[in-house]
Amino acid sequence: MKERNQAVDIQRYLRVLLSRKAIIILTADLALLVVLVGTLLSPRAYTASALLRVSAGAAQGPASFDPNYQARLQETSLRLLTSRPLLEQTISQLHLDMMPDQLAGMVNAQGVPNTELIQVNVTGTNPQQAASIANMLSSLFSQQGQAVFSGQGKSAQEILQGQITAMDQQLRTDRAELAALPAPAGNGTSSPARDALAAKVASEVATYTSLLDQLQKAGLNQALAANGVTMVQAALPPDRPSSPRVALNLVLGLVLGLVGGAGLALLLEQMNPAVRSAEELQTMTKAPLLGQVPLARTLWSPQRRPVLLQNVRQQSVANEAFRRLATSTLFVASRNRCHTLVLTSARPHAGKSTVVANLALGMAQAGREVIVVDGDLRQPALHGVFGLPQGPGLSDVLVTASDAASLLQQTQVAHVRVLTSGAPVGAPGDLLSAGQLRKLMDRLASQADIVLWDSPPILAVADAAIAGSLADGVLLVTAQDGATAKDIEGALKELDRAGGTLLGVIYNRVRGDNLERYYSSYVASGGKRPQSGVDRTTARPTGVDQAAGGPMAGGPVAAGAPRANNAVESSNHPRTAKG
Repeated sequence: MKERNQAVDIQRYLRVLLSRKAIIILTADLALLVVLVGTLLSPRAYTASALLRVSAGAAQGPASFDPNYQARLQETSLRLLTSRPLLEQTISQLHLDMMPDQLAGMVNAQGVPNTELIQVNVTGTNPQQAASIANMLSSLFSQQGQAVFSGQGKSAQEILQGQITAMDQQLRTDRAELAALPAPAGNGTSSPARDALAAKVASEVATYTSLLDQLQKAGLNQALAANGVTMVQAALPPDRPSSPRVALNLVLGLVLGLVGGAGLALLLEQMNPAVRSAEELQTMTKAPLLGQVPLARTLWSPQRRPVLLQNVRQQSVANEAFRRLATSTLFVASRNRCHTLVLTSARPHAGKSTVVANLALGMAQAGREVIVVDGDLRQPALHGVFGLPQGPGLSDVLVTASDAASLLQQTQVAHVRVLTSGAPVGAPGDLLSAGQLRKLMDRLASQADIVLWDSPPILAVADAAIAGSLADGVLLVTAQDGATAKDIEGALKELDRAGGTLLGVIYNRVRGDNLERYYSSYVASGGKRPQSGVDRTTARPTGVDQAAGGPMAGGPVAAGAPRANNAVESSNHPRTAKG
């Protein structure tokens, strides 16, 4: 028994774990875990940054009219900083054991917007080495910047300087020749050769003077037009790694996990669509919705077993839910002259035993004599809910033909007696006989106003279909997200095949603020019914009309009334209560 309860608890835990919200949370947690592990295992990288200023000179020619000259100059500098010659010189100066392409992958130069500044970033596993590379690269670029921008051609100063040097040599030669010629005669006459050479020297002096003036102007223009590269700030070894960025990675992992979890949850819902609303359940079954029971902690003990709400001290939303469910069920039973109701579900873990026990409590509080039968001979639970011994009970009646009335156990709840499942048997399905069950149901129906028969899930074993075919009516319990449309359809077919009458459906473990808010406000107001909206009519089950003298009006269920006709109708669904 203990091992079986543990298995049930594990199944319940897995079912909750695979709910929509749980899938999203689980996926987000998994993504965070993967990101965190990946971040912790990633190597630490350090980034050192140096700052350069590249200023444009007084450009001449077409460049002086180009408003984008500074931007092009900055872009050119960024390209030159990662050029192969500069990288090779840096490797040579620092004696680095790497290729230029490897060093280029460590360097990231970027311009500072709206400034003449360039930030040279070098990222590596060694912070000291990263700073050294950034400083050396910036220093070499500053030293060679003008030569790099000017190219290999001669400047105007160099051309003029060459011309001046040549002219100076020529002037020296001509002056020496002039000095070697005979001086002019006393009358001031000289030879034609001397006069020609003197004129040539005078012309060369004028030319030399002009070249010196041009050289001075060219030097000034070149200084004005020169592009200056200056190191503004040297790089320092960083004391913190630049990657991995733990906080950013975790945030991104969380976002991706939530998005991925939501997508996975939607995909699973499309693959296995569950019944997610009471309206959907009612539409599928074409049966009255007798009530909705909210998901409440008070319905479970710490050992994950059903709890009788009478044993819960604090007033809870579930109390009012079961009172209303009892009222609706009694009304439907009275209208259809039903004494024996079988409660089943499509799949296990719908909370059926919890509903049976607390529904009996609600009916007893309404003044009805109730007998509860634990018809689940495989996984009985009602004896534990009511704190009773498991046997003797139903199995003893079926095996030894004992008097069922004598085996009824009085519970702590006034007006509620229980026929427990009895001693465990090897093959429970073999005990069920239509003749035995009918006699047993008739016998118990004569002892109380209403008999609630707890049965196994109808898709799991045939017990529920057999009991449902002999009872006055069947109530189908479905937990929110606990059954798919296919499950509900299969349950209806099994019930229709057996000839059972579906009186109504109960939507259990409902999650939603609207349901809890309504019940909470109802309980807090001392049972006064809200005065607006649909709440004025909630006590009336959907699809069921109230009749005078029914349970809602306080009239008792007539004992010994004729049983409902269980003939099978020709339809795709089990017969539902008409009215």
